[in-house]
Amino acid sequence: MNLRETVRRHRVLLISGLSMGLAGAAAKLAQPWMLGRLIEAVALDEPVAWPITFIVMFFLADAALSAGHAYAIGRAGENIVHDARRVLGGRLLRSQIPHFSRLEHGDVFARTVSDTSIAGLVIAQAMAQMVSSVLMVAGGIVLMARLDWPLLLTTVGCLGLASGGALLLARQVRIAALRNRERVGAFGSGLQRVLGALTTVKASRAEERETQELARLADRARRSGIRVAGLGSLLTPAMNVGTQLSLAVVISWGMARVATGSLPAADLTAFVMYLFYLVTPLVLLFLSIGQIQQGRAAVQRVTELGTIPQEEEEGEEEEGEEPEGKEGAELPRQRREREPAAEPAPAHASPSR
Repeated sequence: MNLRETVRRHRVLLISGLSMGLAGAAAKLAQPWMLGRLIEAVALDEPVAWPITFIVMFFLADAALSAGHAYAIGRAGENIVHDARRVLGGRLLRSQIPHFSRLEHGDVFARTVSDTSIAGLVIAQAMAQMVSSVLMVAGGIVLMARLDWPLLLTTVGCLGLASGGALLLARQVRIAALRNRERVGAFGSGLQRVLGALTTVKASRAEERETQELARLADRARRSGIRVAGLGSLLTPAMNVGTQLSLAVVISWGMARVATGSLPAADLTAFVMYLFYLVTPLVLLFLSIGQIQQGRAAVQRVTELGTIPQEEEEGEEEEGEEPEGKEGAELPRQRREREPAAEPAPAHASPSR
């Protein structure tokens, strides 16, 4: 199973949604600039009809393009999830029975249902959001440099420190998310095993023992999920500290420079608006990075399941040999035991009459 090929089949929707997102980002970047020109026109007692008209047009364009971007990317994500589940389900149904019997079926269910959802939606939505946020941040920095580069250097310094910490956190989020997905799969396998043998469990009066085992697996999944939530919760505050610090410095230093006449009030207003506009894209950028790290863990698990040998490959292998590199290497939750071969029943000669 090739997820890249699955994504490529929906590139038209993805490109359309991404184009609308980029156009919406451009319309949003134009708003503070036009607001600065409106303040200049008021200060110089010039007509303000055209600046106001352009500002309204940019606001409406931003709203329409943002809605189209969200719909196109969301639809592409659902299509990717559908195709991944369809292909993966077909490969499981056509898989070689000896290989399929070694898998923990609860983990297979988790990979096919929840991991495909996470992988597809994160690939489409988080990647598109990251690209739009990068353009928004880069464009805002360029326009802020044209307004006042000393204020920009101060802003970049504050945000750079926060961004470095957020990147380190994003790497830890991916590691923790992979471990969480594996432990959720282990709980699903344990639950399916018990329910499949419920009659035996009741006959042997092992309800308490199996309940404790399920509780242990559920607790492992809970603790790993709490770690993912804890690391993810630090991403937004890490960026908020940087943006709040930069905002405080820009406003205080900028107002002092406006008072001395070294910085026009219109430029300071536009600069502060750009800084406000950068807060959301920066937060979304690092949230997207965190989501992509979690999505990579899901993609890895889906890809591993998609490599299960198929029935049509069986004829290409030598009789009695296992496919090289398949057993014990592709799925971390794969059972290592081989089922004992059934011995042929002894032949009994019929008595002669």
